[in-house]
Amino acid sequence: MTSFNYVIARFLPDIIKNEPINLGIIVHSPKTGQAYGRFIENFRPLGARYHDVNISALKGVVETFRGEYKIESNDYLPQLTKDFRYQLIFTEPNGIISSTPQKAVEELFERYISIDIKKRDRKITMTKPRLRSLIRQNIKEIKIDKWMVNRPKLKGKISEFTWDFGFKNGKIDDLIHAITFDVKPETSLLDAKALAISVEDLHREDEDLSCIAILHPPHDDDKNFEYYEYAKGHLKDKECAIKEERQIPQLLATIQTKLSKHKQ
Repeated sequence: MTSFNYVIARFLPDIIKNEPINLGIIVHSPKTGQAYGRFIENFRPLGARYHDVNISALKGVVETFRGEYKIESNDYLPQLTKDFRYQLIFTEPNGIISSTPQKAVEELFERYISIDIKKRDRKITMTKPRLRSLIRQNIKEIKIDKWMVNRPKLKGKISEFTWDFGFKNGKIDDLIHAITFDVKPETSLLDAKALAISVEDLHREDEDLSCIAILHPPHDDDKNFEYYEYAKGHLKDKECAIKEERQIPQLLATIQTKLSKHKQ
């Protein structure tokens, strides 16, 4: 049995929240100077959930650590803890006893990475009613429900669409519609297309009207991601703002500020 050193590579999407996601393992053998990196293969769920992070760049950095490679310095792992590129961080070095470095990588990946993936796999399916309920809960917490219009139906010159929420202080200035691709992605895509038509139609009459889509990505299915990505592109083309579930509190706080100013 041999002693090896290792670090865990983590993705940190939000520095303030400090909720890292384990991405991979790097094992170093002091005797041979070889390093062994193993990381997750599928980055699409991260890209879908964190729009404001350059996932392609993150993946590019990760690829430089993947596989087996020679290291000249024994300070390699401690130096990684000082690195921070594209929200990729490393834990302090730790030790493991194993028969081979490959076995060490396999054991550590199962212990820290696979279990993290399984936890995410057990997440609750985000249905449309659940997503609307989450938004409504945040609306009540921030105390802007007195300005809220539930399920407003707005008619433009060529379309009529029922939004999930509107906010009115004199007139409706902000509209929110929730779409989840966790279930029935084909139906969600049709909803997104109808929403895009409504946004374009409404902006012809009032270009200052704030139209926001809160999109929940599919859990982990390539076909569903195709629907999701197509919907995002279609909505962006029609100048509909797209927000993630985690951005709901910040979005509503902005709306609260706007409504409060109107009140004054």
